[in-house]
Amino acid sequence: MPKKKKVVPCVIGIDPSYTGFAMCVMRTAPAMEIGFKMYEWKTMTAAGMVGRIGRVKHLVANAMEVVEEHKPQLVVIENYAFGARNSKTLTMLAELGGALRRDVIFFEAPKTKKRPLVIEVSPTMLKMFATGKGRAQKQDVAFALGRDWMPANAPMISKRFGCFKTDNQADAYGLAAMGAMALGCLDPQHKHHKTSCIKVQEEIAKELKAC
Repeated sequence: MPKKKKVVPCVIGIDPSYTGFAMCVMRTAPAMEIGFKMYEWKTMTAAGMVGRIGRVKHLVANAMEVVEEHKPQLVVIENYAFGARNSKTLTMLAELGGALRRDVIFFEAPKTKKRPLVIEVSPTMLKMFATGKGRAQKQDVAFALGRDWMPANAPMISKRFGCFKTDNQADAYGLAAMGAMALGCLDPQHKHHKTSCIKVQEEIAKELKAC
């Protein structure tokens, strides 16, 4: 009998925003080189509620094309920055985040009818995972992720963000890596990876219980 092909879980990390909506599709397993694909979109400011919701529709539609193509087992979304002082910005992000979460949570793979598990990770937890510091700067997060998880010969794409074009892509990559590690598909490199991983596993357990 032919050997069954090993199934490598697919995890998607999403850093949602209007000016840099980034996604990272990651497939990896222990002792296997990380396979990943990056996506990023942005929208221009549009007047009125129609324009604002039109931006939401465009970004969510793009995101769902990626979800439908890769059919992930786990999706890790960066949660809202609840400490943000600009209430208008936070309201807009809530509109985008709500529409995104609704469509991803209720997506069903055509053949299996399985839905992805969706969890949220705070910006502080992502920084802790990448650097061990909850107040790390965006550049520090990007360089730490590149140092720990990118191949040694990965090109330096940006002076500010190293192996990543933007901080949004670095965040999406970090979110996907957190999810992959929580599933046992990626080995921790540092103590703070293990600590953050436990918290992500707790979020997974909580969402599984709610299903």
